[in-house]
Amino acid sequence: MNFNVGYIHSFYDDHKFTNDKGTACSYTRKNDVVGASLDITF
Repeated sequence: MNFNVGYIHSFYDDHKFTNDKGTACSYTRKNDVVGASLDITF
């Protein structure tokens, strides 16, 4: 029996753009992912 755990954190650059109305916009994002599994072998 094996227990596995994983984690990933993704970094992204700031995103700047102009929308259809000519307004300047910007946003930042990041991702955090956690995974776990239990592997059973007979």
